[in-house]
Amino acid sequence: QAYTDYREGLVNEAFVKYAFPAELGYEVAQSNAAFILDRAETNHFPKNETFAWALLYWNRAATQGYSVARVKLGDYHYYGYGTNVDYETAATHYRLASEQQHNAQAMFNLGYMHEQGLGMKKDIHLAKRYYDMAAETSAHAQVPVALALVKLALLHSF
Repeated sequence: QAYTDYREGLVNEAFVKYAFPAELGYEVAQSNAAFILDRAETNHFPKNETFAWALLYWNRAATQGYSVARVKLGDYHYYGYGTNVDYETAATHYRLASEQQHNAQAMFNLGYMHEQGLGMKKDIHLAKRYYDMAAETSAHAQVPVALALVKLALLHSF
């Protein structure tokens, strides 16, 4: 019923229907509640608290092994959504998603962080390795990886 409500534009009702089972520990409900909060589609919380609540639900879903939620946790710490910017914590979440669930987005993000030296020592060789791993893991990553590798070659071949 929550999904039907969401599709029909009844987002506040859908959120409530996801939030209750989310509080009981259901990962799918946690992820869906976090998704709604992530997009700021509900008015159940003040705008300045929406990301903090989404962070809570993403964390609960990630703890249960949902790799997309783990990547979202990394993103929230990387950009400072609902928390302070913390590149080291972002990298930790990306690393967990990469190692435990073989998530290509997490691998790509780690490649970028190594390339830029964000939260870790700048290491072009590790950046390339993570980009390559992302491309090997998912066909969807191949175009972004190809572009990242071209950029690496242009900027670091001299």
